[in-house]
Amino acid sequence: ARAAVRVDCRSMPVFRLDKRLVFPPVELAEDGLLAVGGDLTPQRLLELSAFNPDWQSIHDDGTPFLEETHPVLVTLRTGQPQQGVTMGLRMSNGELCWILINTQPLLLDGSMHPHAVVVTFSDITARRTMEQALRAAQADVQTLIERSPIAMLVADDRQRGLLLNQRFSELIGYSTKEIPDIDHWWPLAYPDPDYRREIQTEWQQRIERAIEYDASIEPMEVRITCRDGSERIFQIHATSFGERNLVVFVDLTEQRVAVSQMRQAQAQAEQANQAKSDFLAHMSHEIRTPMNAFLGMLHLCLETDLSEQQRGFLRQAHGASQSLLGLLNDILDLSKVEAGQLRLESRIFGLDAVIAHLVTVVEGQAK
Repeated sequence: ARAAVRVDCRSMPVFRLDKRLVFPPVELAEDGLLAVGGDLTPQRLLELSAFNPDWQSIHDDGTPFLEETHPVLVTLRTGQPQQGVTMGLRMSNGELCWILINTQPLLLDGSMHPHAVVVTFSDITARRTMEQALRAAQADVQTLIERSPIAMLVADDRQRGLLLNQRFSELIGYSTKEIPDIDHWWPLAYPDPDYRREIQTEWQQRIERAIEYDASIEPMEVRITCRDGSERIFQIHATSFGERNLVVFVDLTEQRVAVSQMRQAQAQAEQANQAKSDFLAHMSHEIRTPMNAFLGMLHLCLETDLSEQQRGFLRQAHGASQSLLGLLNDILDLSKVEAGQLRLESRIFGLDAVIAHLVTVVEGQAK
Protein backbone atom coordinates (compact mmCIF):
# COMPACT_ATOMS: atom_id res chain seq x y z
CA ALA A 1 0.00 0.00 0.00
CA ARG A 2 1.39 3.35 -1.02
CA ALA A 3 0.57 5.13 2.22
CA ALA A 4 0.66 2.21 4.60
CA VAL A 5 3.48 3.84 6.56
CA ARG A 6 3.72 7.60 7.09
CA VAL A 7 6.41 9.25 9.22
CA ASP A 8 6.68 12.94 10.13
CA CYS A 9 9.95 14.20 8.65
CA ARG A 10 9.31 17.90 8.31
CA SER A 11 12.15 18.81 10.71
CA MET A 12 14.84 16.35 9.54
CA PRO A 13 16.08 14.46 6.45
CA VAL A 14 14.77 10.93 5.96
CA PHE A 15 16.11 7.79 4.28
CA ARG A 16 14.26 4.49 3.81
CA LEU A 17 16.61 1.51 3.76
CA ASP A 18 15.72 -2.05 2.92
CA LYS A 19 17.64 -5.12 4.01
CA ARG A 20 20.14 -4.58 1.20
CA LEU A 21 20.82 -1.07 2.56
CA VAL A 22 19.65 0.49 -0.69
CA PHE A 23 17.08 3.21 -1.24
CA PRO A 24 13.76 2.08 -2.58
CA PRO A 25 11.71 4.96 -4.00
CA VAL A 26 10.34 7.30 -1.33
CA GLU A 27 8.55 10.61 -1.60
CA LEU A 28 7.32 13.41 0.66
CA ALA A 29 3.60 14.04 0.76
CA GLU A 30 2.23 17.59 0.75
CA ASP A 31 1.71 17.42 4.50
CA GLY A 32 5.42 16.70 5.05
CA LEU A 33 5.00 13.02 5.80
CA LEU A 34 7.11 10.30 4.28
CA ALA A 35 5.20 7.88 2.11
CA VAL A 36 6.57 4.66 0.63
CA GLY A 37 6.60 4.55 -3.16
CA GLY A 38 6.46 7.36 -5.69
CA ASP A 39 8.84 8.57 -8.40
CA LEU A 40 11.64 10.03 -6.16
CA THR A 41 14.76 8.08 -7.10
CA PRO A 42 17.60 7.28 -4.69
CA GLN A 43 19.97 9.41 -6.78
CA ARG A 44 17.60 12.37 -6.52
CA LEU A 45 17.30 11.81 -2.76
CA LEU A 46 21.09 11.87 -2.40
CA GLU A 47 21.27 15.07 -4.43
CA LEU A 48 18.81 16.70 -2.02
CA SER A 49 20.80 15.62 1.06
CA ALA A 50 24.23 16.58 2.34
CA PHE A 51 24.76 13.09 3.76
CA ASN A 52 25.93 9.93 2.05
CA PRO A 53 25.30 6.58 3.78
CA ASP A 54 28.38 5.14 2.09
CA TRP A 55 30.65 7.45 4.04
CA GLN A 56 32.39 5.88 7.02
CA SER A 57 30.45 6.31 10.24
CA ILE A 58 32.13 6.50 13.66
CA HIS A 59 31.19 6.53 17.32
CA ASP A 60 31.81 9.38 19.75
CA ASP A 61 35.21 7.90 20.62
CA GLY A 62 36.25 7.71 16.95
CA THR A 63 35.84 3.95 16.51
CA PRO A 64 33.85 2.82 13.44
CA PHE A 65 30.32 1.49 13.64
CA LEU A 66 30.54 -2.27 13.19
CA GLU A 67 27.78 -4.30 11.60
CA GLU A 68 26.46 -5.48 14.96
CA THR A 69 26.27 -1.94 16.35
CA HIS A 70 25.07 0.07 13.36
CA PRO A 71 21.57 1.34 14.32
CA VAL A 72 20.05 0.53 10.90
CA LEU A 73 21.31 -3.04 10.97
CA VAL A 74 20.29 -3.44 14.60
CA THR A 75 16.72 -2.44 13.67
CA LEU A 76 16.70 -4.72 10.63
CA ARG A 77 17.97 -7.62 12.72
CA THR A 78 15.86 -7.14 15.86
CA GLY A 79 12.86 -5.15 14.64
CA GLN A 80 13.46 -2.68 17.51
CA PRO A 81 13.67 1.07 16.85
CA GLN A 82 16.88 2.87 17.79
CA GLN A 83 16.54 6.35 19.23
CA GLY A 84 19.08 9.15 19.69
CA VAL A 85 22.17 7.40 18.31
CA THR A 86 25.05 9.81 17.72
CA MET A 87 27.09 9.12 14.59
CA GLY A 88 29.99 10.90 12.96
CA LEU A 89 30.30 10.95 9.16
CA ARG A 90 33.42 11.89 7.23
CA MET A 91 32.08 13.85 4.24
CA SER A 92 33.56 13.92 0.74
CA ASN A 93 35.24 17.28 1.40
CA GLY A 94 37.04 15.84 4.44
CA GLU A 95 34.88 17.54 7.05
CA LEU A 96 33.54 15.53 9.97
CA CYS A 97 29.79 15.88 10.36
CA TRP A 98 27.80 14.64 13.37
CA ILE A 99 24.21 13.47 13.12
CA LEU A 100 21.62 12.18 15.57
CA ILE A 101 19.90 9.07 14.16
CA ASN A 102 16.51 7.53 14.90
CA THR A 103 15.42 4.31 13.18
CA GLN A 104 11.91 2.90 12.79
CA PRO A 105 11.17 -0.57 11.35
CA LEU A 106 8.62 -0.96 8.54
CA LEU A 107 6.60 -4.18 8.92
CA LEU A 108 4.40 -5.78 6.29
CA ASP A 109 0.98 -6.96 7.36
CA GLY A 110 1.33 -10.03 9.58
CA SER A 111 5.15 -10.02 9.43
CA MET A 112 7.33 -9.99 12.56
CA HIS A 113 10.47 -8.98 10.70
CA PRO A 114 11.12 -5.54 9.22
CA HIS A 115 10.70 -5.14 5.50
CA ALA A 116 12.62 -1.87 5.56
CA VAL A 117 13.82 0.81 7.97
CA VAL A 118 12.96 4.48 8.07
CA VAL A 119 15.96 6.50 9.23
CA THR A 120 15.50 10.06 10.45
CA PHE A 121 18.48 12.15 11.39
CA SER A 122 19.39 15.71 12.29
CA ASP A 123 22.66 17.57 11.93
CA ILE A 124 24.13 18.20 15.40
CA THR A 125 27.60 19.31 14.26
CA ALA A 126 27.18 22.88 15.52
CA ARG A 127 25.76 21.68 18.82
CA ARG A 128 28.63 19.22 19.33
CA THR A 129 31.14 21.93 18.51
CA MET A 130 29.64 24.13 21.22
CA GLU A 131 29.50 21.23 23.66
CA GLN A 132 33.15 20.40 23.01
CA ALA A 133 34.12 24.04 23.49
CA LEU A 134 32.14 24.09 26.73
CA ARG A 135 33.80 20.89 27.96
CA ALA A 136 37.21 22.29 27.05
CA ALA A 137 36.46 25.49 28.95
CA GLN A 138 35.26 23.49 31.96
CA ALA A 139 38.43 21.41 31.85
CA ASP A 140 40.53 24.58 31.70
CA VAL A 141 38.70 26.03 34.70
CA GLN A 142 39.15 22.81 36.65
CA THR A 143 42.86 22.78 35.79
CA LEU A 144 43.22 26.40 36.91
CA ILE A 145 41.48 25.61 40.19
CA GLU A 146 43.55 22.47 40.75
CA ARG A 147 46.86 24.25 40.09
CA SER A 148 45.98 27.51 41.83
CA PRO A 149 48.45 28.66 44.51
CA ILE A 150 45.43 29.56 46.67
CA ALA A 151 43.39 26.94 48.53
CA MET A 152 39.99 26.39 46.88
CA LEU A 153 36.89 24.29 47.49
CA VAL A 154 34.14 23.64 44.92
CA ALA A 155 30.70 22.21 45.78
CA ASP A 156 27.39 21.84 43.99
CA ASP A 157 24.28 23.79 44.95
CA ARG A 158 23.33 21.07 47.48
CA GLN A 159 26.76 21.38 49.15
CA ARG A 160 27.77 17.93 47.97
CA GLY A 161 30.44 16.61 45.64
CA LEU A 162 33.23 18.72 47.11
CA LEU A 163 36.31 19.30 44.97
CA LEU A 164 39.44 20.29 46.91
CA ASN A 165 42.44 21.55 45.00
CA GLN A 166 46.03 20.56 45.73
CA ARG A 167 46.84 23.73 47.69
CA PHE A 168 43.86 23.09 49.98
CA SER A 169 45.17 19.64 50.85
CA GLU A 170 48.68 21.00 51.38
CA LEU A 171 47.58 23.77 53.75
CA ILE A 172 44.68 22.20 55.62
CA GLY A 173 45.54 18.53 55.15
CA TYR A 174 42.15 17.02 54.32
CA SER A 175 41.25 15.12 51.14
CA THR A 176 37.99 14.72 49.24
CA LYS A 177 37.43 11.31 50.84
CA GLU A 178 37.54 12.89 54.30
CA ILE A 179 35.26 15.80 53.29
CA PRO A 180 32.65 14.41 50.86
CA ASP A 181 30.20 17.20 51.71
CA ILE A 182 29.85 20.38 53.74
CA ASP A 183 28.38 18.53 56.74
CA HIS A 184 31.69 16.73 57.23
CA TRP A 185 33.63 20.00 56.85
CA TRP A 186 32.17 21.95 59.77
CA PRO A 187 33.19 19.69 62.69
CA LEU A 188 36.64 19.05 61.22
CA ALA A 189 37.48 22.70 60.56
CA TYR A 190 35.82 24.05 63.73
CA PRO A 191 36.00 21.38 66.46
CA ASP A 192 34.96 23.86 69.17
CA PRO A 193 31.12 23.72 69.14
CA ASP A 194 30.68 27.30 70.34
CA TYR A 195 33.05 28.74 67.77
CA ARG A 196 31.48 26.54 65.08
CA ARG A 197 27.99 27.87 65.82
CA GLU A 198 29.33 31.41 65.80
CA ILE A 199 30.94 30.94 62.38
CA GLN A 200 27.89 29.17 60.92
CA THR A 201 25.56 31.93 62.13
CA GLU A 202 27.79 34.70 60.81
CA TRP A 203 28.27 32.93 57.46
CA GLN A 204 24.52 32.41 57.03
CA GLN A 205 23.88 36.09 57.78
CA ARG A 206 26.38 37.15 55.13
CA ILE A 207 24.72 34.87 52.58
CA GLU A 208 21.29 36.31 53.41
CA ARG A 209 22.60 39.88 53.06
CA ALA A 210 24.16 39.03 49.71
CA ILE A 211 20.85 37.59 48.48
CA GLU A 212 18.84 40.53 49.81
CA TYR A 213 21.03 43.20 48.19
CA ASP A 214 22.01 41.10 45.14
CA ALA A 215 25.66 41.52 46.04
CA SER A 216 28.71 39.35 46.63
CA ILE A 217 29.20 37.56 49.92
CA GLU A 218 31.38 39.63 52.22
CA PRO A 219 34.78 38.04 52.96
CA MET A 220 35.05 36.51 56.41
CA GLU A 221 38.12 35.91 58.59
CA VAL A 222 38.15 32.59 60.48
CA ARG A 223 40.45 30.27 62.42
CA ILE A 224 40.51 26.79 60.89
CA THR A 225 41.87 23.71 62.62
CA CYS A 226 44.02 21.72 60.20
CA ARG A 227 44.33 17.96 60.05
CA ASP A 228 47.58 18.03 62.07
CA GLY A 229 45.85 19.96 64.87
CA SER A 230 47.43 23.33 64.11
CA GLU A 231 45.34 26.47 63.58
CA ARG A 232 45.62 28.76 60.59
CA ILE A 233 43.91 32.06 59.91
CA PHE A 234 42.07 32.37 56.59
CA GLN A 235 40.01 35.02 54.87
CA ILE A 236 37.17 33.19 53.09
CA HIS A 237 35.68 34.43 49.81
CA ALA A 238 32.73 32.71 48.12
CA THR A 239 31.06 33.02 44.75
CA SER A 240 28.74 30.99 42.52
CA PHE A 241 28.94 30.05 38.85
CA GLY A 242 26.05 28.05 37.48
CA GLU A 243 25.21 25.24 39.87
CA ARG A 244 28.66 25.36 41.45
CA ASN A 245 29.88 27.26 44.50
CA LEU A 246 33.53 28.28 44.73
CA VAL A 247 35.07 29.01 48.13
CA VAL A 248 38.55 30.57 48.21
CA PHE A 249 40.74 30.38 51.33
CA VAL A 250 43.32 33.19 51.49
CA ASP A 251 45.94 32.21 54.07
CA LEU A 252 46.63 35.12 56.44
CA THR A 253 48.60 33.12 59.01
CA GLU A 254 52.09 34.30 58.06
CA GLN A 255 50.84 37.86 57.62
CA ARG A 256 49.26 37.88 61.07
CA VAL A 257 52.45 36.44 62.60
CA ALA A 258 54.55 39.08 60.85
CA VAL A 259 52.22 41.88 62.01
CA SER A 260 52.32 40.55 65.58
CA GLN A 261 56.13 40.36 65.54
CA MET A 262 56.35 43.87 64.10
CA ARG A 263 54.08 45.23 66.83
CA GLN A 264 56.11 43.48 69.51
CA ALA A 265 59.35 44.88 68.06
CA GLN A 266 57.81 48.35 67.89
CA ALA A 267 56.66 48.11 71.51
CA GLN A 268 60.12 46.98 72.61
CA ALA A 269 61.78 49.83 70.68
CA GLU A 270 59.42 52.34 72.25
CA GLN A 271 60.15 50.93 75.71
CA ALA A 272 63.92 51.14 75.10
CA ASN A 273 63.62 54.69 73.81
CA GLN A 274 61.52 55.68 76.80
CA ALA A 275 64.06 54.14 79.15
CA LYS A 276 66.84 56.14 77.47
CA SER A 277 64.85 59.35 77.74
CA ASP A 278 64.07 58.65 81.39
CA PHE A 279 67.75 57.97 82.08
CA LEU A 280 68.91 61.20 80.41
CA ALA A 281 66.33 63.27 82.22
CA HIS A 282 67.21 61.65 85.56
CA MET A 283 70.97 62.05 85.07
CA SER A 284 70.68 65.67 83.94
CA HIS A 285 68.71 66.48 87.08
CA GLU A 286 71.13 64.58 89.29
CA ILE A 287 74.17 66.36 87.82
CA ARG A 288 72.59 69.81 87.79
CA THR A 289 71.96 69.75 91.54
CA PRO A 290 75.67 69.64 92.57
CA MET A 291 76.57 71.84 89.60
CA ASN A 292 74.31 74.60 90.90
CA ALA A 293 75.97 74.32 94.29
CA PHE A 294 79.39 74.50 92.62
CA LEU A 295 78.39 77.63 90.70
CA GLY A 296 77.06 79.19 93.85
CA MET A 297 80.32 78.64 95.70
CA LEU A 298 82.33 80.09 92.77
CA HIS A 299 80.09 83.13 92.78
CA LEU A 300 80.65 83.59 96.52
CA CYS A 301 84.40 83.22 96.05
CA LEU A 302 84.40 85.91 93.40
CA GLU A 303 82.78 88.27 95.91
CA THR A 304 85.78 87.98 98.29
CA ASP A 305 89.14 89.79 98.18
CA LEU A 306 91.21 88.02 95.59
CA SER A 307 94.30 88.71 93.58
CA GLU A 308 93.86 89.33 89.92
CA GLN A 309 95.32 85.93 89.07
CA GLN A 310 93.01 84.17 91.50
CA ARG A 311 90.03 86.08 90.24
CA GLY A 312 90.92 85.15 86.68
CA PHE A 313 91.14 81.48 87.58
CA LEU A 314 87.80 81.58 89.36
CA ARG A 315 86.12 83.37 86.46
CA GLN A 316 87.36 80.69 84.06
CA ALA A 317 86.05 77.98 86.37
CA HIS A 318 82.76 79.82 86.71
CA GLY A 319 82.42 80.16 82.90
CA ALA A 320 83.26 76.51 82.30
CA SER A 321 80.71 75.49 84.92
CA GLN A 322 78.06 77.55 83.21
CA SER A 323 78.92 75.87 79.89
CA LEU A 324 78.58 72.48 81.54
CA LEU A 325 75.25 73.52 82.98
CA GLY A 326 74.13 74.57 79.50
CA LEU A 327 75.15 71.16 78.16
CA LEU A 328 73.07 69.50 80.86
CA ASN A 329 70.14 71.68 79.90
CA ASP A 330 70.60 70.61 76.28
CA ILE A 331 70.48 66.94 77.33
CA LEU A 332 67.28 67.63 79.22
CA ASP A 333 65.92 69.40 76.14
CA LEU A 334 66.72 66.26 74.07
CA SER A 335 64.58 64.16 76.37
CA LYS A 336 61.87 66.78 75.99
CA VAL A 337 62.14 66.54 72.21
CA GLU A 338 61.61 62.75 72.30
CA ALA A 339 58.70 63.24 74.68
CA GLY A 340 57.22 65.93 72.44
CA GLN A 341 57.43 68.57 75.21
CA LEU A 342 60.16 70.91 73.87
CA ARG A 343 59.23 74.57 73.63
CA LEU A 344 61.21 77.08 71.60
CA GLU A 345 61.92 80.48 73.14
CA SER A 346 62.97 83.74 71.52
CA ARG A 347 65.44 85.79 73.62
CA ILE A 348 67.62 88.87 73.13
CA PHE A 349 71.30 88.17 73.83
CA GLY A 350 74.59 90.02 73.58
CA LEU A 351 76.95 88.60 71.00
CA ASP A 352 79.97 90.08 72.79
CA ALA A 353 79.09 88.19 75.95
CA VAL A 354 78.76 84.87 74.03
CA ILE A 355 82.16 85.36 72.37
CA ALA A 356 83.77 86.36 75.65
CA HIS A 357 82.38 83.27 77.29
CA LEU A 358 83.73 81.09 74.48
CA VAL A 359 87.17 82.71 74.84
CA THR A 360 87.13 81.98 78.56
CA VAL A 361 86.38 78.29 77.91
CA VAL A 362 89.12 77.69 75.33
CA GLU A 363 91.67 80.25 76.61
CA GLY A 364 93.46 77.81 78.89
CA GLN A 365 93.93 75.20 76.15
CA ALA A 366 95.01 77.86 73.67
CA LYS A 367 97.77 79.05 75.98
